[in-house]
Amino acid sequence: MVLIAVLAFTTLFPSSARGAIREADLKIRMAALQRKLNVLATKMDRAVTSLEFARARIAEHQRELREASVMLLPLRAALSNRAREMYIQATGGVIETALTAPDIATYLDRTGYLELVSQGERGLLEKLRAVSRRARIENKALHAALLDAQRANGILAAQRTKLDRQLGDYKALMDLVHLGRGSFSRASRFRGGGFICPVAGPHALMNNFGAPRPGGPHTGDDLPSQYGTPVAAVLSGTITQIVYGGWMGLGIILRDVAGNEWWYAHLSSRGVSAGEHVSGGEIIGRVGCSGNCSGPHLHFEYHPGGGAPANPYRILSRAC
Repeated sequence: MVLIAVLAFTTLFPSSARGAIREADLKIRMAALQRKLNVLATKMDRAVTSLEFARARIAEHQRELREASVMLLPLRAALSNRAREMYIQATGGVIETALTAPDIATYLDRTGYLELVSQGERGLLEKLRAVSRRARIENKALHAALLDAQRANGILAAQRTKLDRQLGDYKALMDLVHLGRGSFSRASRFRGGGFICPVAGPHALMNNFGAPRPGGPHTGDDLPSQYGTPVAAVLSGTITQIVYGGWMGLGIILRDVAGNEWWYAHLSSRGVSAGEHVSGGEIIGRVGCSGNCSGPHLHFEYHPGGGAPANPYRILSRAC
């Protein structure tokens, strides 16, 4: 793909005009592609958020039903004791009612269940009946939510395919620019006056700090990129922790000389260890999708002074 792009470039633009084209036309095209990537990444993030909320609601519903089943056990035991007492003392009409009732709810309705249970059992029974009624209604809503989640999954997969294709085109343009310059140093890949972009390759940048999530607001910004794209230290500092598992999956925490912490989450691999000193721009890992993740990307957090997270978007937008 790069070779084709180079041939097209050399054919369309003679050598006398290539310098100007490199600095103008290609940069404009790359900037336009980057904007498309960012818009696409935002749409994907919304789809993922909808999917996560649907899954969280289904899990909550299942938890409520399990809790209701647990609460039903002592009530069944109490009603069984009442029924045994009634059988011993009952008339034929009561026994016939019990035997012909299709379920416990109908039996209780026919016999005036409020007279059969104590005050505490009465409240529990009313609560269980309310849960049962709500469950019947919510089952329909959850079925629709599941279908919506499946559609969101399909949309996400299509968006991811499109994003990967766009990233490939972006990479080809980058290679074309680098080839036109004649040489390419690692420093030329980054901008930002000392702060280095954490993703050392084609990527999108999303300003989704604080976005709603089932577990609470989003605590960083996401940089979607291809699986395996190198991840760089944004500043010189010390690797204070390597995280395994949980929402981060494989993660790295970097503390710079000023005491600020920079968190990298969802990595596929790491190239550093805890306690190691790294220089700005040094490759420390690779983009992945470990932990709580849908699609390869770097989840990046900024913790000023090692405290609560703050939005890193303004810093990232200058460097990336």
